[in-house]
Amino acid sequence: PLKGVVVTVPKTEGIGSILNFCMRMKYICEKYGIEMVVKPNSTRYEDELLNRYFKLPIKNLRLKKAAGTLPKYSRMNDLYQNEDGEYYVDIFPTTAFTHEYYQTHPEFLEAADNTLTLDVLSERFRGELEEYRTAVFQNRRVLGVLVRGSDYIVFNMPDQPLGTEELFPIVRKVKEEGNYDAIFLATEDQDY
Repeated sequence: PLKGVVVTVPKTEGIGSILNFCMRMKYICEKYGIEMVVKPNSTRYEDELLNRYFKLPIKNLRLKKAAGTLPKYSRMNDLYQNEDGEYYVDIFPTTAFTHEYYQTHPEFLEAADNTLTLDVLSERFRGELEEYRTAVFQNRRVLGVLVRGSDYIVFNMPDQPLGTEELFPIVRKVKEEGNYDAIFLATEDQDY
């Protein structure tokens, strides 16, 4: 029987991609009664840092490669076995893989609506964020906008992000309709 999924995160993936994929995969695995773990030291971030700020199941399971093979589809790579004879599948997600997977697996889209919540943040980090929000924004209603695009451009993905000329009228409209006092803009791209 399949005991779980081991996610080996490529060093190219950012924190948003890691949280997005891992929490969706965790949701799906729990739905089927299997475990999802993140392979230690597989991301570009230190495990200690990830554990300090997020609730990611990073665990070293001491697995060995199992006899037999998996059908090769998408990025599911190898079959492993633990000391108790339980099986794990290794999955190597990338941003491109995640987008491809959404198209062919509706349960991944369902997971999108149920996973990325504040629950992924550690209690300590949630406290720090609340302290920051109170100090900076006080009682004002602030619309948060994250504008990015680097991985879409680097990986030449079909869904390109909006340019500033399309984006800012939408943001202004949402600000007015939502009766926000201010906009908090975050970006990783100098063009925005």
